[in-house]
Amino acid sequence: MKINTKVLLNELYKAFALINKTYYNNKLPEAAITIQGNGNRTNVMGWCTVNKVWQDTINNEQKYEIAIIGEYLNRGMFPVISTLMHEMVHLHNLVNGIVDVSRNGTYHNKKFKNVAESHGLIIEHIEKIGWSKTNLTESTIQLLKKSELNENAFSLIRLAPEHFTNGESEVETKSKSRSKSLKYVCPICGNSVRANKEMSLICGEDGAKFELEN
Repeated sequence: MKINTKVLLNELYKAFALINKTYYNNKLPEAAITIQGNGNRTNVMGWCTVNKVWQDTINNEQKYEIAIIGEYLNRGMFPVISTLMHEMVHLHNLVNGIVDVSRNGTYHNKKFKNVAESHGLIIEHIEKIGWSKTNLTESTIQLLKKSELNENAFSLIRLAPEHFTNGESEVETKSKSRSKSLKYVCPICGNSVRANKEMSLICGEDGAKFELEN
């Protein structure tokens, strides 16, 4: 089978359902699972939104989002599902009114640790971010091994900018080029021109000086 993001997302949803049934008695609301780039975030494997940011406009159903970072997807099935389960703990705590983080959402407290360890995870303490390091218990590993999850689906990776020769992707390059373009507008007739640097321009229609638009 050819591996693509559709296949991977399907496996993530299957894993969510399996963990929800096994450890949460199917009480967790289904989240919208997404694959995203890490942007400016460093050492972040995933996140769970604190608000229901997705909405079914037909049924008016809203969902929280669990994002898995694409740059770390090819760690293998067990580490990626460990990240998924980490975010599922946050989801559980969120819907049950348990405050499990502090310091602007970066420090994981013992409430997070206690819930995680009672739901198939091993938690270790890391300086500055608290009880955050997440690994699977042996029983969780065996559960996943006996499941029908496709381990090969966890072979994709989103390439970071440093993988490209100029350090950025094509889309990012074009975006930066556009952002350097300056727009000048004639205050009388409204004619406009663009330039890549600051210039003194005169409108040929009415002789007025073009003004730089903010």
